[in-house]
Amino acid sequence: MQRRRTINYYLISGDNKITDRTLFEHLKSAHKKFRTVKDRTFVYKDGSFVKCLSDKTKDKYMLIHLCRYEPNAPSSTIPAHEVDKDLKVGESSGVKEIDPPKGRDYLDSDLFALISEDIVLSCSSGLSFSGFRTYIQNILTRHEDERIAISFKFLKSANEEKIEYIRNNKVKSITLSSPIDYHQAQTITQKNDNITSRDKLVEFINDFFGNKKISLQEVENYQNLHAALTLKFDTRKKSNQSLFEPLNQLAEGIVEDDSVYYEMKLKNNDRVRSDEIIKKKTIDVPKFGNSIKKEDVWDALASEFLKYKNNELE
Repeated sequence: MQRRRTINYYLISGDNKITDRTLFEHLKSAHKKFRTVKDRTFVYKDGSFVKCLSDKTKDKYMLIHLCRYEPNAPSSTIPAHEVDKDLKVGESSGVKEIDPPKGRDYLDSDLFALISEDIVLSCSSGLSFSGFRTYIQNILTRHEDERIAISFKFLKSANEEKIEYIRNNKVKSITLSSPIDYHQAQTITQKNDNITSRDKLVEFINDFFGNKKISLQEVENYQNLHAALTLKFDTRKKSNQSLFEPLNQLAEGIVEDDSVYYEMKLKNNDRVRSDEIIKKKTIDVPKFGNSIKKEDVWDALASEFLKYKNNELE
């Protein structure tokens, strides 16, 4: 049985004032030192951990398999099809918890990635890219120091044809949206040019509520607060035509940011969404349990990397 998955492309941005080595070089060195799975296991979130189950190093890239799990956590089961099909609703024993076998933990989700000098190709089977970021920052911190670990950023690679289309047709409105919570809003205390579009939204909402003398702590269900910001102008007025240039510059500046969802409305009234701009590839790979086969995913990532290096991406 095949499962459909998506390969995403992330450009690696490093700070050469902190390190003159690539992420690939740092990671290869870290994995050479930390050879056990235990050494490559880190706290993730909500009581779960992320760890590297296996890796493979080539001349130009490294392949890794990351997984998320919760130690000793049970899994949920339902009655088998042969039993359930003849039961009326309410007669079924419903969902039950099953503890993992001794010496094993249930796989929550996983992710496969290829890391080279300038790009990361990622294929998720449930584990989000934040799990990859968590692993990279922790393994580099453990190997060297936090300054190096946080110096590497990952920007989604944009589809050049879509970018050119946006340039040719001009952007007249941009809507950014992102979920935020009170704690995130409180952590943004210093403005700088390196913060993401998502963090700028947090700043904006925090300032807005502050100016209105409304405390985020008093907002019911603030954990699920969703921020949205729309920038637009009346394109019919000739005096406003000069606004196209800064709005287009902003549009090009956020296309690689995966921390917010955005939608752009162009001068010709066409709409372009963030998920249309990002470069990605859909693949079909064999099923393996509740995940997919590692070797087949790694082969697909290596094939895409070769196309990327040869400028043959579709």
